[in-house]
Amino acid sequence: MRKLLILPIFLLIAFGCAPRPDTSTSEPAPATTADQASAPIWRAELNLGPRALPFNFTFDPEVADPEMVVHNAAERLKIDDIRREGDSIHFRMPFFDSEIHAILAGDSLSGIWHNRARTNENRLSFTAQQNDERRFIHPEVTPQADLSGKWEVTFVHEEIDTSQAIGQFAQSGNALSGTFRTPTGDYRYLEGRVDGDQLYLSCFDGAHAFLFEAQLQEDGQLAGGFWSGAHWYESWSAKRNPEFTIAHPDSLTFLREGYTTVEFAFPNVDSQIVSLQDERYRGKVVLVEVMGTWCPNCMDETALLDELHAELHAEGLEVISLAFEMKDDFAYARGNVQRMIAAYDLPYEVLIAGRAGRKTAGAALPQLNHVMSYPTTLFVDRKGEVRRIHTGFSGPATGEVYERLVIDFRKFVRELLDEQPA
Repeated sequence: MRKLLILPIFLLIAFGCAPRPDTSTSEPAPATTADQASAPIWRAELNLGPRALPFNFTFDPEVADPEMVVHNAAERLKIDDIRREGDSIHFRMPFFDSEIHAILAGDSLSGIWHNRARTNENRLSFTAQQNDERRFIHPEVTPQADLSGKWEVTFVHEEIDTSQAIGQFAQSGNALSGTFRTPTGDYRYLEGRVDGDQLYLSCFDGAHAFLFEAQLQEDGQLAGGFWSGAHWYESWSAKRNPEFTIAHPDSLTFLREGYTTVEFAFPNVDSQIVSLQDERYRGKVVLVEVMGTWCPNCMDETALLDELHAELHAEGLEVISLAFEMKDDFAYARGNVQRMIAAYDLPYEVLIAGRAGRKTAGAALPQLNHVMSYPTTLFVDRKGEVRRIHTGFSGPATGEVYERLVIDFRKFVRELLDEQPA
């Protein structure tokens, strides 16, 4: 079982892979060679229009088989699908169907990031400078406060659409890291700094391109802006509130009255139709993951489901992933799914369920009241009945929240495995 190095996610459609809609461990990734271990660090920027989104990566263009390793706080995202054509370099993300195309000129790179998961505003200009380990370039000023802790956050889009989240930050001197948790997942690894009364955070992982800015107010609250790529902006505010909670992810999606299970039949990458009602799943505990290869939160959950499958398959656990992709094109979807299967070396079925969207997901699983988030996970017992539905996924960037979720998932699956088959 090979583990992909996204160490511990956004398609911005009308319901989302956790964060806002529009439309592993946290250990550093080991370098594969001594050359890779000493690869120089780069400072990159994506042009969002009103702002530039910075991030860092390591990359040595002088070695024969280079790797790009993107840094977001504790996360190390390894990209080894790199193609050279003279001075042109193409960095292809592991599965998010996005690429960086750049020209190398001395110690600088310039080009575009092309995110094919989006249909508009899906190309952002990209620049990078070698041997610059800074992320945000601002004069270093002693922070006016330590922002570490739990915050009650309100996001507002166009002064109408409002949502809430939990902000959790850790600050050491000027350095700041953290994430935002919503009822449907987290914003993954954010890294930045605090200078005086100003907060800056960013993340780039091939799907997310997040930038947060805020100013500390006289009353101790935060107020600022959030950019997701060049297509989405929200204002946000926050106040310290260690008691603030959000809706429980098990309370958001449920079976319609009269149903005890779900029924589906979709093709796998070999065009073979697979159903939950197939004989091989009879008497087994099955985790059904509603996901998409474009969704970083889904990849965080896939890493966990792969781990649980390896640990508990011999006791009767099966996993089926239903991939809803960005185009209603089987060949396109199959290519993305095959790359994900290869990246994780998945031993279980990943089915191509259709195009991502509220209506298509709801039509594919009409027994559910709705599918409001990717991922959504159904726990099916040995009798074939759905016993629990978990909406969204809080990944490794959430720290103790993720650790408790892993314990909870494992405990509940073991309880289902201990039950006798019908």
